[in-house]
Amino acid sequence: MSIERMLLLSSMALAAIAFAAPAVAQADVTLTENNQPLAAGIGVIATSTNFVTTFGSGIEVTCAKVTLHYEVEANNDEEVVLQPTQSHNATTENCKLTTTNAVPEVGHPVTFTNFGFGELTINTWGTGVVGATLTNGPCNYTGNVHVETTANTTDILKATGSTLAAPGCPTGTMHGDFTLETSNGTAVTLHSVSTG
Repeated sequence: MSIERMLLLSSMALAAIAFAAPAVAQADVTLTENNQPLAAGIGVIATSTNFVTTFGSGIEVTCAKVTLHYEVEANNDEEVVLQPTQSHNATTENCKLTTTNAVPEVGHPVTFTNFGFGELTINTWGTGVVGATLTNGPCNYTGNVHVETTANTTDILKATGSTLAAPGCPTGTMHGDFTLETSNGTAVTLHSVSTG
């Protein structure tokens, strides 16, 4: 038997062994605290300091701080599911209404009522959609907020591409970055798979 043939047979045997070997299990999406997966029932807080709701005609509502309150329902390889602790789980601080003709520092104070985000499911690519409700005066807004991670391993969820609508009121969109932590203030890390 020639050396070339022996090398070819050896290569084929190695390839067959590699192909038959079982794949190593790997978590595709997981929330962790200090490198340990979060158990069901653990409180998770998402906080944004750059949250903006943009309405038509150059009107914006900016908030110094928006905090969302959740609990872990599922945290496994296939998805992370966070349940709101109550139907109106968002709290806001120092929200102001501004227009293209107004300086933000002199904006009108705004108080949102009945502001809440629904169940948030994050898939293995670090993306998800969450329902939102917001009452501002006579306008009862509902819509979906899209979230995505900023990296494969991160403590930040970015809200993008959302649309809020209310009958007889201008359509609005929400965006901002939310930092994740446990209710005791420890950073929470989301591990996911790159989409790109």
